[in-house]
Amino acid sequence: MVNKLVKYGFKPSGVLPEARKIFKHSIIHPKRQEIPDTGYAKDVPHPKNSTRNLILPKYTPVKKLIANTIKNPKKKIDFNSKQFRSFPKVQQVKLKKAKTRRDYLLEAYTNEEQKILQKIEAEKQKEVLLQQKRKEQRKLDMKNQVFVKKNSLTLPTISSFLKGPLVRRRTEDEKKILMMKKKANYNNSLLIKKENQAERLLELYYKSKDFVITEEKLKEKIEKAFEIPAQRNQRFNLEQQLDVTLNSGVSMFIDQNYKNVSNNAVDKLLGTHKNAFPDADQIIDEYNGVSKNLYQKAQKNLKKNPSTVDAKLSV
Repeated sequence: MVNKLVKYGFKPSGVLPEARKIFKHSIIHPKRQEIPDTGYAKDVPHPKNSTRNLILPKYTPVKKLIANTIKNPKKKIDFNSKQFRSFPKVQQVKLKKAKTRRDYLLEAYTNEEQKILQKIEAEKQKEVLLQQKRKEQRKLDMKNQVFVKKNSLTLPTISSFLKGPLVRRRTEDEKKILMMKKKANYNNSLLIKKENQAERLLELYYKSKDFVITEEKLKEKIEKAFEIPAQRNQRFNLEQQLDVTLNSGVSMFIDQNYKNVSNNAVDKLLGTHKNAFPDADQIIDEYNGVSKNLYQKAQKNLKKNPSTVDAKLSV
């Protein structure tokens, strides 16, 4: 276990260490430009064990590195010759391994050199493109500055107005949004119209009971129209006497206005339409089966806990 940890840099198995760099030093000659108007004054003694010259970092060209590290053997060996076969097997293996090492190392050096050179070339191209963009931007800035100066010093003319569009054109997105708004407004207005038509139709349906359709109703209307005023007063008194409510043993005649107000209040509370007729919402609920579902739920609740209902009734 310890040997494996040492092998992989004291890391757990399965995690390999970072790849070692192929070149320890840079392979390209570094270039540093000296800053002008800097340096040492004349007739100043030079300190010991130091230099006033610019110290550049070490670099080793690839050719030199190959010549120093990958040295070919003094004698060329042909692996298919009889002389090579006459060598002992251990020596043959060593020579073959040395050749493969040289080949792999040479390939690694050349590939790494190409990668580094490609990176440097790409960076140079980027710098060139950036410089071109900067130049173009400077030209545009100069033109804009000149244009701004001209406009600031002079008033716009009629010809300058006529050159460009007087009104900004809508974009495609703005056109789509406008069409959506128009459709929404149109649909909303249609819905309001249909709701009003439904309410009017419902009112007409409820008022149809007063329409003269049969002969019997026609006779009643004629009798009421040609009735004697005294008889009419007697009838009104009878109707008024019938509309009586008992409150603590005292009879009270209900005023007709009070009755109308109470009917309107009941209609508002129960959602009915004029004298306890069903409203449009109630008709829609009945048609869709909402009221039926509510009735079924109430029946289920009654079956589950009838004791609560009995308690409420007793109270």
